[in-house]
Amino acid sequence: MNAPPVLPAHIQIPALEVWFQRASDVVRKLRYGDIDLGIVGHDMYAELADEDEDLIVVHDALEFGHCKLALGIPMTGKFAGVNSLEALCSMPQWTPETPLRVVTG
Repeated sequence: MNAPPVLPAHIQIPALEVWFQRASDVVRKLRYGDIDLGIVGHDMYAELADEDEDLIVVHDALEFGHCKLALGIPMTGKFAGVNSLEALCSMPQWTPETPLRVVTG
């Protein structure tokens, strides 16, 4: 099976890399630790996260369209103790060489 294409965006924010992928791939990549932050509809997160205790919703009120949009990150490793979007963005390891990897579906 071929891997789905990764479409990187060129966004002028230092230390940030954004990919556009299917929502199911976003949640899967979060669960496997391939990405740092995922943006998906809350329904997709609830369905595909499978109550994974290593994932946490850090923002669930983006008020986007008619859907409830959620941001999720792993709860372990370098993300232990991160419980808000502000805390995630202020982590010191995000640099141009090691950007915060964000995926949206």
